[in-house]
Amino acid sequence: MKLLIVLAVCVAVSTAAPGSLKSERIPIVKFLLDDNNAGTYSLNTVSGDGSITNVEGRSKDLGDLEGPVTVKRGSYSFIGDDGKTYKVEWVADENGFQATGDHLPTPPPIPADIQKSLQENARLSPTAAPMKMTKISSPSKTIMRSQKLDQFAPVSIRITSQG
Repeated sequence: MKLLIVLAVCVAVSTAAPGSLKSERIPIVKFLLDDNNAGTYSLNTVSGDGSITNVEGRSKDLGDLEGPVTVKRGSYSFIGDDGKTYKVEWVADENGFQATGDHLPTPPPIPADIQKSLQENARLSPTAAPMKMTKISSPSKTIMRSQKLDQFAPVSIRITSQG
């Protein structure tokens, strides 16, 4: 009897699909794959709903212990529910995944004070103006004292517990 109830519940759940999901199959109109089996490939697809995908990949040696990795570049476009065509261009490499598109959100502009600070930091790079650093330790924290600027900059904090 329990098995019959469990079976009935499974059938009910599997047939009760939300009404907002599209259930029709979308045909692949075009599928082109060019793979030279030496680390370089390209893939181009067009779907029956107007979606287009283009991907190019190649092997790249980053010079570390990971060995060669595949870096990719591509784009995809689709027609949204509003009838507009949306396109995303992207790159996936050693710097991560970076996507661009007119419809994607962008970060706010950097405030002028922070931009000025970044420019000042770039101008005063550590290699251009080396500082003599003195390490000062206490039971609760370690700080570095700059002999050049006579400022203290926290480097690490060590919390100790006794008892």
